[in-house]
Order: sequence, then C-alpha cells, then structure tokens
Amino acid sequence: MNNKNKKMKTLHDFFMNKSTKPNSDDIDPDDPIILTPSTSDVVKTVHQIKEVPDDIDPDDPLILTPSTSNVVKTVHQIKEVPVHFYDPAVELPKNRIELSKRVDYGPYQPVVSFPRKNIGGKNRSFHENYYTQFKWIEYSPSKDAAFCFPCRLFKGNSINRGQIDLAFTSKGFKNWKDSVRSFSRHQASKAHLFSSTSWHNVLNEKPIDVIMNENKALLLLEREKERLNNREMMKRLIDIIIMLGKTGKSFRGHTEKYTDLNKGMFLEIADLLKKYDPVLKNHLENGPRNAMYTSNRIQNDLILSIHNVSFRTLCSSFKNSYISIIADETSDCGHQEQMSVVIHYFDKKLNTPVESFIGLQRLLKVDAHSIFDSLNDMLVNKLNLDWSAVLAVCFDGASNMSGSYNGVQAKSKVSSKLQTEKLELLTAVDLITGLKNILSEFRSYDHDFDVIYDAT
Repeated sequence: MNNKNKKMKTLHDFFMNKSTKPNSDDIDPDDPIILTPSTSDVVKTVHQIKEVPDDIDPDDPLILTPSTSNVVKTVHQIKEVPVHFYDPAVELPKNRIELSKRVDYGPYQPVVSFPRKNIGGKNRSFHENYYTQFKWIEYSPSKDAAFCFPCRLFKGNSINRGQIDLAFTSKGFKNWKDSVRSFSRHQASKAHLFSSTSWHNVLNEKPIDVIMNENKALLLLEREKERLNNREMMKRLIDIIIMLGKTGKSFRGHTEKYTDLNKGMFLEIADLLKKYDPVLKNHLENGPRNAMYTSNRIQNDLILSIHNVSFRTLCSSFKNSYISIIADETSDCGHQEQMSVVIHYFDKKLNTPVESFIGLQRLLKVDAHSIFDSLNDMLVNKLNLDWSAVLAVCFDGASNMSGSYNGVQAKSKVSSKLQTEKLELLTAVDLITGLKNILSEFRSYDHDFDVIYDAT
C-alpha cells in the first residue's frame, strides 16, 4: 500500500541529484559554461540576477547546468553593443590620412533611442535637437555621454593647455539636468573658441603638403619669369655689342660713372634705349646693383661669347667641304706681327662661294717654319680640319710665304701630300729620308746647284 502511495519517479527525477541541488546563488562564475561569444560575461553576473521577466523564452539553445534555467531567460538581453568607428569613445586615429577623413566627417551625431535616467527626480536623456542648437556636439551611444568634437580634436594644442574641460574631451558629459546651460557655458569658453577656430581653419584651408606644392610651383614660376626677363634684357645688350662690333666703334670711354657726361658708346646707347624699352628701363633702374651686366668685364665676356657662337656656326658651314686658305702677315700699330687668315669655301645653303675671315694669329717669328706652324695650329686645332681638305693656298710674293723650297706654300704642299689616304706612314718616312739623302748629295757636288737643278 505504501508503494502505491509513493509518487512515481519521472525520467527527470532519475537524472536529478537531490543532495547537490544548486540554485542561482551557488553558481561559480568561473565554471566552464558554453555560451555564445557575445555573452561571455553573463556567467559572472548570474548570482546577481534575481528577477526575470515573463516574456523571456527559456528554451534558448544554450548548454548550461540544469539548475540555471532562470539565467537562460536573461542571456539574450545581455549583449555587447557594437561601437561605431567615429564614436567619441574611440580614440582619434594617429595616421594623418585617417585623421583627415575623421576631421572631414565632423561630429558624430547618431539618431538613436537615447536611454533615460532618473536625475533630480525626473527621467532625463540626451535630445536630438542638441545637434541643431550646438553644431559642435557629438554623442557616444556606448557611453551615453556628450562630447565636444573640436575640443577633443585639438586638446593637445599649446594654446588650450590647462583650459580644456575633461567632461567634453575624454570623460563625457552626462548631467542631462543642466545640459543646455553647461553646453552654452562651454561654448563661450576660451578653450572651445580656440579649438573651433582651429577646426574652421583646417576645414577651409588646404593641407600643408598641398600648400607646400603650390608655394613651390609659385616659386618656380617666379624664377621662370625672372629667367625670361633676364634673357630679354640680355638680348638687348648683345644687340648693342653686335652693332658696335660691326661699325668698329669703341665700347668704353675714359670713365664710366653715372655723373659723367660721356660714359662710352655702350652705356650711352643703353641709356638711350631704356627711354623706349620698358624691359631695359626696369632692369637698369630697379634691378640689383650687383647684377647690372653693364660692367667692362661683362662686356668682354659677352664679346667672347658672341665670338665663340659665331666661330662654331662658321666652322659648321664648311664642315666636310673643301676649302682654300688665304693668309698674310703684317705688323700692327703696336709692332706685333699678326697673320690674318681667310677661308674660301662653297656655301651649300647660299649656293655661292664665300670668303670668311677666321681670325688673327700672333707671330713670334716671321720665318717660314714659324708661320707654317701657326697656320697649321689654326687649321688643325681650331677649325678641326686637316690639310687633305685644303685645295689651294694663297699668299703674297714674299719669299718666306711663297718660296718654292722653304716657303710656307712649299711646306703646305708637302704636308698635304703626306696626309693623303692612299699614302702609308712607312712610305712617307721613306720618301722624306730619300729626299734628305738626295739633297745631301747635291750639296757635295762642286758644280753649281742651279746647273744640277736644270739638269734634273
């Protein structure tokens, strides 16, 4: 009878350990319980949870100890809220590009369901209309706090040091009872005004690298303008030199002071042209005193430069062509022997024969050997030609110039013969050696040299 009165055991009672029946207060938060990743901290707070709402589903698929069925009801309510990248709770990026994007984005002003808290006997919370009233304000859903974006951005500024309100930069403002008054007070503070000015400058001004590139481009543009202006000015000075050289006028006077009545042809013509030429006038009147380009040394440098350019152009005109040489020597007013050299050639561009004056060669001696060496130096070293390109030579009737045996003309002919392409070096040496031996034999004869010469 007693067995009938006993309550039948169920399958649940069979697996239930009555002696170790736990409750929610006995749960160890360090026991290995299998939960979803977002609820890893739930077990540590199990013994603090006493009341569970009735609308919670206790059949959520979580593996717990059998006595924790009440805890399961609160698991899906306790979840980690994802933090937005621009949330004020997140530290500002250190990378310059990411920080620039964050500044361009501006204050983080999400529109969410703002939680209410009992402050001063009333439920209060953050309001969406704060965004319109205070453009600088931003809200952090993870901290439920308000921040000042420009102050948080420029809190490390040396001007704001010691004046920054930590409630709006790092801790967050949460006193919603006096929110409007606190926001207005902060908006009028010096730290906020400095930060807002810096924020405005960053938004309206260009990045430092863009400014540096633009400044570099402007600097290069100014240099290019200066270079072109100097080139135009130099063209006018070169024209003055060419004109004086063509007319054979002297360049300089006895003195070249600005107070002198006659400063020389070069400076006088430059002063005349500046009346009608704004480029030359701006240079002579406003240019730097140490870069006027009108001194005697600059004039000599310009004359030498003009000569070099003209000489290269002249040499290129008869390159790979046959030429004739016209030379003559005389003494100048300083009793220095000078030899003038003229090249006669056919100009293919003009399609006509042309004679061009090459230059003057100073002679230390007037014998045939010295004159030939000077002429050979000009032909080989200055004109980059050889005697094979010379068709004819023309001299005056002096014996040292046109002598048949020891004159410059005879040496030129021998030199041209020895430089033909068909004559080998050893053959040339043999010819000279044989000629020397024959001349020695002629001198050994007792007969007159003219008789031998006529016989040959």
